[in-house]
Amino acid sequence: MWASPVCGVTLVNQTEDLSDYDAAIAEKVVAALAGKLGKSPQSIRLDDDLLRDLGIDSMSMAEMTVLVEQVAGVRIPGNELLDAQTVGDLVRLLTRCSHRSAPPESAAR
Repeated sequence: MWASPVCGVTLVNQTEDLSDYDAAIAEKVVAALAGKLGKSPQSIRLDDDLLRDLGIDSMSMAEMTVLVEQVAGVRIPGNELLDAQTVGDLVRLLTRCSHRSAPPESAAR
């Protein structure tokens, strides 16, 4: 068993590539979840199941949609958030959405 820290969150037996996680987004999401759930950020792991481990049901997920969009500064299209089963899924989704909404590099010049 090994652990890999990502923005203060420890992943145990992490097998997936961490390059699809934006550390800043992960930190914001974990902090937002911790605040909403009354937990410490250190107690929330990217492999935590949103329903089973954190108790976020479909009603809570609607509230969480607004919260995570605000903290990450990203709009999540349609019902994509419903596909997120873990905290890591949520961070990956927000990372992808932030990359989609970022202006092209040539336009920023």
